[in-house]
Amino acid sequence: MPTLIQGLLCASFLAASLPASASATAAGPAGVWSGSVGSQKIMACFDSFGEAAYYYLKHYKTIALNVAEQKSLAWTEGRDDAISGNWQLRAAAPERMEGDWSDGKRSLPIVLRRVYADSKGSCTYAADAQMAAFNAPRLEAQKIVAKAALFRQRPYVTLSTLGGAVGGLAFPPGEPAMAPIRQRLERRLREEMSAYFDCSGPGQEYQSSMSIQFWSKTWLTLLESSGGSCGGAHPFYGKEARVVEIASGKDVDLWRWFRLAPPRQGEAPPALNKLILAATYTGDAGCGPALKENSSYHVSLSEKGMMFSTSFPHAIQSCDEDIVLPYGTVLPFLNERGKAAVKAIQAAPN
Repeated sequence: MPTLIQGLLCASFLAASLPASASATAAGPAGVWSGSVGSQKIMACFDSFGEAAYYYLKHYKTIALNVAEQKSLAWTEGRDDAISGNWQLRAAAPERMEGDWSDGKRSLPIVLRRVYADSKGSCTYAADAQMAAFNAPRLEAQKIVAKAALFRQRPYVTLSTLGGAVGGLAFPPGEPAMAPIRQRLERRLREEMSAYFDCSGPGQEYQSSMSIQFWSKTWLTLLESSGGSCGGAHPFYGKEARVVEIASGKDVDLWRWFRLAPPRQGEAPPALNKLILAATYTGDAGCGPALKENSSYHVSLSEKGMMFSTSFPHAIQSCDEDIVLPYGTVLPFLNERGKAAVKAIQAAPN
């Protein structure tokens, strides 16, 4: 199974990293470049919005490049408050740049060859094709550990990489109905691995995981979580239960199943919110007031009913609750589409 999963992922990485011949003569440095700084091999990314970054193939960590003078192809390396070097490049040929890296004490030659060109590509958006080409070498180099697992007798695979910092899921290829989901999960794993490398500076760390919360013939709830400390004012942590329609692989907004349209996106009507609050403890002096005042939730499917999850600001994030109401309790609030879906879940929960 690990060989199969790695083969699928590598095929995706390689396809994303092929040169874009139609735009190979794009003006300026925009694109992905392969080359070296001194004797060390690197990959570099430049876009037309002024964003740039590179990494060494020996450690894969993202190093930011900040525009000093775009017209003269000059950049500074590292954070604004901790510049670690200066880049000065010049065009040596249509698809080749040369120049120097210096830190005030020493100077090293830079040689770059463009391997992917896109004047509209991004160096920051993880799902962009240019970013896929930039990340391909370091993602392909990672070992992915796959383990067989079961959810209510349904087979799937757990994936772990980067020393366990990033986790994902996969489904056996023998289930054609899961093809849209497999593509989605492969894409997410690439994006989370990229996020790990982007958050790999001194004192920084990043972790990401995924698990199954609910799985029926029609619906799948994927619990995605990520957190770490990536240079912001505070460490961060977030989770979201995404309800996915298996046939299409697309997210489903469960609020569209409700008969009473909320006045704001994700806000429960008063009668429903009363039931939600009655199903959780609100007597705590620290979290009780926030829970009582709240009426906004993310809704997902769970084994025991619909789950209503709060999403409080960082200062009171520890007060977040996942509150489950039995499907029968929620049924009177649903429209015809919602009732039909829930009745199908109740009839065949497994």
